Amino acid sequence: MSRLSLRAAAAWDAANPVDAGATYDVGGGWKAGLNLSRSVRAPSIEELFANGPHGGNASFQIGDPDLGIERSLGFEASIKHKSRVLDAGVTLYGSRYGNFLYEAPTGVIRDNLPVYEARQGRASYVGFEAQADAFENAANDFGVERHVVVVIAGAGRGARRDGRARPRRSRDDAWRGDQSSFRSRIQGQRA
Repeated sequence: MSRLSLRAAAAWDAANPVDAGATYDVGGGWKAGLNLSRSVRAPSIEELFANGPHGGNASFQIGDPDLGIERSLGFEASIKHKSRVLDAGVTLYGSRYGNFLYEAPTGVIRDNLPVYEARQGRASYVGFEAQADAFENAANDFGVERHVVVVIAGAGRGARRDGRARPRRSRDDAWRGDQSSFRSRIQGQRA
């Protein structure tokens, strides 16, 4: 059995998105992986032609019919471990965007709502995710695994490469601020 597995995918149209990845079995339950991708996104109808209030965002949106296609190059590197008592992994990811589509605040209030204009610019985004799932034992007398602790943490940061503040993205409110989360929980049942 090979310790290295490769994967690639491509769609050959005008946009040409590409995805390639590799996983290496380090041994002892450890695997390392690397993924590279190139993707594109056309502006949405709202980004092109909006001119009015948007109740979901509580904003007044103004589109731009001259917006172009958003393009990105991304990576994801991970290390994961799996055994009878532990499932854990850490992933580092990032993307660089050309013609990043976003909504920028104008500082104007219209119809009692802040005005946002659709714009494009260069941007980058990096972050990480960490996950651990520990088991009390592989299986009890009934063959049921008991989870003891699950810890999931992640953080990400995006910025425009001209050094100005990060823009808000209409379809992803996470761009309004730093993406940070931490959650842990105790699970399980006692016999």
